[in-house]
Amino acid sequence: MALVVPGLRDQIVLHQLLTVGWKFGGIVPVIYRMGWHDGEKFEDKLGKLLAEIDLLRRRADRLSLVGTSAGAGAVLNAFLERRTVVYKAVNVCGRLRPGTSVGVRGFDERTKSSRSFRESVMRFSEKERRLSAADRKRILCIYPSLGDELVPRDTCVLEGANNTSVPTGEHMFSIGIAMMFGYVTKFLDKNERGL
Repeated sequence: MALVVPGLRDQIVLHQLLTVGWKFGGIVPVIYRMGWHDGEKFEDKLGKLLAEIDLLRRRADRLSLVGTSAGAGAVLNAFLERRTVVYKAVNVCGRLRPGTSVGVRGFDERTKSSRSFRESVMRFSEKERRLSAADRKRILCIYPSLGDELVPRDTCVLEGANNTSVPTGEHMFSIGIAMMFGYVTKFLDKNERGL
């Protein structure tokens, strides 16, 4: 089973379409709406997300987390709190730290519409050091090799994790390619020794 958290637009139907083929590979996707623009603090949202993870984990032999765009920070924050019960985590084109870019791709510009998104990124960037080398091996970070107009590469990758690119450019298109063409599901299916 995989809990999938979309980005700022909470595009549930789109993510249902992007993951429709996953069940044929034995991965049941559950799309989770964060409500990025409802004014709630990220810590409260994270508490609800963790409760959902706990509920799903009781129903599934194995549970992974997948976050696209803004959902990636939420997923990695949740992974930090549930490392012992979550199998793997995937960041699909999501910002994990503020970075140094300014303007359209800068942290302030990208997070001005959602305080909870801003808080999510800040929280993960402050707690990232808690991830062990073994934890990082269970994380996949996907970015577009031709560039992302919203998320700079240095804010998306994670040292010691499985960092890989899709052969595309553009944020949403790259998310679609990663979700539909096996980048995510192959990683979730891969069973390393010791996990």
